[in-house]
Amino acid sequence: MPEDEIKSGVLAQVDPKKINRNPHNPRYHFDENKMVVLLQSIKEVGILVPLIVYQNSKDRKIYILDGERRWLCALKLNMSKVPVNRVAEPTTLENLLRMFNIHNVRVGWELMPTALKLEVILRELEKKGRKKVSDKELSLLTGLTQSTVDRCKKLLSFPKKYQDTALERKIPEDFLIEMYPVLNSIEKNLPEISGRYKRDKLTEIFIEKREKKVIKSPIEFRSFRDIIKGLKKGTSKKTVREVVEKIVEDPNYTIDEGYEASVKRFYETKNIEKKCTEVIELLELLEISEISQEEKALILETLQKLERIIDIKIKELT
Repeated sequence: MPEDEIKSGVLAQVDPKKINRNPHNPRYHFDENKMVVLLQSIKEVGILVPLIVYQNSKDRKIYILDGERRWLCALKLNMSKVPVNRVAEPTTLENLLRMFNIHNVRVGWELMPTALKLEVILRELEKKGRKKVSDKELSLLTGLTQSTVDRCKKLLSFPKKYQDTALERKIPEDFLIEMYPVLNSIEKNLPEISGRYKRDKLTEIFIEKREKKVIKSPIEFRSFRDIIKGLKKGTSKKTVREVVEKIVEDPNYTIDEGYEASVKRFYETKNIEKKCTEVIELLELLEISEISQEEKALILETLQKLERIIDIKIKELT
């Protein structure tokens, strides 16, 4: 399409078939219900908000900066023209940052495609001599929260085949994110296991366990981390190593079973200690003179129950 067909800064009408998807758009999937509503709206009243487009100086094609859903609807409705505003062609970095800032204030993108585009931003910044960019700087540049930047980086640490699997929605992104610190903990604290099972192999094992529903939720990895943390809490290395080995090597052994066999009692004891401390602090702050007779009766009954249980446990402990 000749450049003078769409003048910069002037509202124009363009055949949607001559417009192309932005190759840097991290958004691959759209909410079907919302698309149906938008399609019906456009069918009834047309496109009220023009698409923002730019023309590529190399291939001379028109690409979308903002308005992909409206463009898709126009194609489905076989519209002959759509309203567009052309802006100056952005650099790759400007293109990505603009899209991040446009879209993240509306509907957040899925995390894996966001991570892949964040990787492109990091490469572009490196070309400009910025080899190390903090999460805070990336947050300010993209509009993402620092925690989202961190989660993206965790996804990027996995090999491409696992990134592709997450991109295709075959594995939840959270599954890889929750697995990440477990892989790190095994490498750091259990070299005898990480020496035999590299990260890729462990990743494959955990994915297989998920497929067989032996791991039912990504949250289970938090219990796995607690098992390994047991090394610093007094649990013997032999116990932790044997449990981790069994989780890795036995395809039917669950993380919950490993947790119960190793550190469950320790964490339960710590929880009891914490709750008892909280009760003591609350009782010390309680001003008996300021509460009603009904409240006094209720507290007395509760404390008497607690006293009976405490007496029993003290006898068991001594």
